[in-house]
Amino acid sequence: MIWGKIGNGWETRFWIDPWLCPEVLKDKFPRLFLLEVKKRCMVAERLTQDRGGCTVHWQWKQMPYEVNDIDQRVELEAMLQQCALTTRRDSWEWKDKKNGVFTVAGAKKWLTGQNSNRYPFGFKWCKWVPAKCKIFMWRAFLDRIPTKTALRRRNMQVQDEECVMCGEGLDSTDHILTECGIASGVWNGISMWCRIPQVFAFSTSDLVHIFDQYTQPEIKKKALQGVIIITCWRLWKARNEVIFSNKVPKVVDIVSDVKALGFLWYSTRARRDSVDWEKWCKFDLM
Repeated sequence: MIWGKIGNGWETRFWIDPWLCPEVLKDKFPRLFLLEVKKRCMVAERLTQDRGGCTVHWQWKQMPYEVNDIDQRVELEAMLQQCALTTRRDSWEWKDKKNGVFTVAGAKKWLTGQNSNRYPFGFKWCKWVPAKCKIFMWRAFLDRIPTKTALRRRNMQVQDEECVMCGEGLDSTDHILTECGIASGVWNGISMWCRIPQVFAFSTSDLVHIFDQYTQPEIKKKALQGVIIITCWRLWKARNEVIFSNKVPKVVDIVSDVKALGFLWYSTRARRDSVDWEKWCKFDLM
């Protein structure tokens, strides 16, 4: 979906970047690419502009002489006759038929496909939860948060990989959010508050999709989705407080924070004016 718009041709690679057609030229004309001397050459190194149009300057290891090679060269040179170099710099455009302007919605639509209900990031975006929590959840799902095991995989030195909250497992994404004793206590408290069956999750992926498994009205499902994301974010915050502030994590404090922050964000961002603190504490959203 990224398209090179040619100006002077000095910032776009002739064979490797997409600019002349949807397919990069090295893939569309593989036999010619094999014969090219300088495979990372720029467009301006192969084309010059004159009054009659663009002139092509090839540098071959050997001249194309086979029939297929010659056919590819004729086709490519015919396409290049449509080009025109200017004095401005090359630029990149989002290949959208409407206006060429990049949007996150457009990128998501392209990634998923117009008729697909799958979510490439592993979970549905929750509108009423702040971006910092949603981005954390996305990164956690991809195992891209800086746990000790993740840091060690990236060849960074860590003293040990033990979970700092419970000391009974590795400091990994799945352990912190699902297996840790503190996390288990928190999910038990969340289950009782939201009046849902006890949460049993073995991975971050389970947590991302678990709200869809409950037979709840749609309003409660959307609220529960956000609560799960906030809970994961708060567990990560508790883990960091142990490391950087020597603060002992307490299940009751984490659950209370999830309730308070959830009410603050849900009441101000979900456009649900009828929700008050008393109803929220009972998870009565109807």
